[in-house]
Amino acid sequence: GKLGLASSLGGLADVERSRGNLDAALAGYRRCQQIMEKIGSGSAITPRLNIGLVLLQRGDFEAARSWLDKDVAKLEKAGRKGYLGHVHTALLCAAAALGDWGGFDRHAETAKLLLASTRVVDPDVAWCAERAGELAEAAGESGRARTAFELALGQWRGLQGNERTRELEARLAGLS
Repeated sequence: GKLGLASSLGGLADVERSRGNLDAALAGYRRCQQIMEKIGSGSAITPRLNIGLVLLQRGDFEAARSWLDKDVAKLEKAGRKGYLGHVHTALLCAAAALGDWGGFDRHAETAKLLLASTRVVDPDVAWCAERAGELAEAAGESGRARTAFELALGQWRGLQGNERTRELEARLAGLS
């Protein structure tokens, strides 16, 4: 049925994203999301999140922030804390890129609490936190970079990403 079709489109978009074909991934996730929302599937949050991630990967930080902001209230109302942890970590990345340090602090705190309470570990969450750390470090915000890198480190440890864990531990040790 339509849900199967939408899931297949989402899977193909995942493949495109893993290959770095971000435009094709974005188109696939959008089609998947449209079908899921049309049939009223609660799973529509997954392609919505993936659209936000692709926008971040493309460097469309303002677009990513306005896209992901739309989901916060909905997810809070539905009590979907695992997804909220994802969204706040993605918004952390956007805030770092946009130099919104007040937003960075709020998203970091919220993401940290949600990820700890739900025990969610996900490579996309790790990527967002790590990217936020890189952006904060580049802006001279070493304390905030440390916060983001520690969030990423918790994710990589949970994923048994040993190589990434060692790299981040070294990076944290080098932060002033």
